[in-house]
Amino acid sequence: MQHNLSALALVGLLVAGCFDSKDTGADSGSAGTGGSGTPDRTIDLGACPGAGLDGSASLPLVTAQLGVGVFTMGNDDDPEAAPAHQVSLSTDVWMTITEVTQGQWMEAGFANPSQQSACLDCPVEQVTWHEAAAFAEAMSAADGLDGCYDCTGSGADTTCTAPADPYACAGWRLPTEAEWEAAASADGTRWAGSDDLATVAWTVEAVGQPCPVGALQPTAAGMYDLSGNVSEWVHDGYAAYVAGEVADPVGADSDTRVVRGGSVFQVAGEAETTAREAGVAGDFVPWRGVRLVKRSE
Repeated sequence: MQHNLSALALVGLLVAGCFDSKDTGADSGSAGTGGSGTPDRTIDLGACPGAGLDGSASLPLVTAQLGVGVFTMGNDDDPEAAPAHQVSLSTDVWMTITEVTQGQWMEAGFANPSQQSACLDCPVEQVTWHEAAAFAEAMSAADGLDGCYDCTGSGADTTCTAPADPYACAGWRLPTEAEWEAAASADGTRWAGSDDLATVAWTVEAVGQPCPVGALQPTAAGMYDLSGNVSEWVHDGYAAYVAGEVADPVGADSDTRVVRGGSVFQVAGEAETTAREAGVAGDFVPWRGVRLVKRSE
C-alpha cells in the first residue's frame, strides 16, 4: 500500500452566510428548536469519557494531507465491499482531521440540526448530503476559492449538484469514497488507526450517542474518528465496485450516496475501513455527519 499522508496544516477561515434549520418537529424524530434556531436537546457528556480535541469546537478547520498513491480498496471477504481492487489517486488533498463539529457548523452561520446538541465539540449530525455540500460551499467562499457545488434552498430543503470531476475542483468538498478509504486504511488496520476497536472508534458496543471528536487515538497521520462516532457522507453515488485497477474513481451519479465509517448507533463491523452503506442524499439521521477535503495547491 503506497500512501503519502503527511503533516498537519491549519486552514484559516472567516465565514459568512446563514442557513435555515430543518424542521425538527416530532414527526422527524429530532430535537425541537427555540426562536434562535438552536436545538434544545441535551447530550449526556458523562457517557463520553474524555474531552474533545483542543480547538475542535470552532474554526479554523485543521487538516492532514492525503497524498497521491496506489492502494487496495475493498475486501473480498466482505460482500458489500468486494471486490478488492487497485485504486490510484493522482491528486493531493487536505482532509479535515476530525468530523465537522457543531461549533464549526454554527460558526459558519448554519443552524445546528443535531439531535444530540449542546456539545460544540461533538460532530454535527442529522445533516443531509446536500447540507454537507452547502457547508463545503460556505468554506470555499470564506477561503476565496471557487465552489465545487451548485446549491439552492436552505436547511433540509437545500439541493446541491455535485461536480462531475471532484478531483479538478479547487474548493472544499466531500471526499470521494476512494479518498476516504485511502485515509482510513493507511495504517493497514481493521478500524482506522488500530485493530483494537476500543482505542479508535465509538460504536454501539461502547456508547449510544455521539461524543466529542478526537477523544480517542488517531491514525498515524493524525486523523480521528474515521471509524465510529458519526458516519460520514462522501461524494460518490452508491454502486458496485468496478473490478481491475481504477484511477481517480468518482462513483455513480445518483441520489443514493455512499456513507462511510459507521457510527455510535451501529455495530463494530459497520465501522471497519472497508465497510460501506447507502443513504438517500436528502435524508437526515442523528448519526450521520461529514468531513471535508480541499485540493492541495
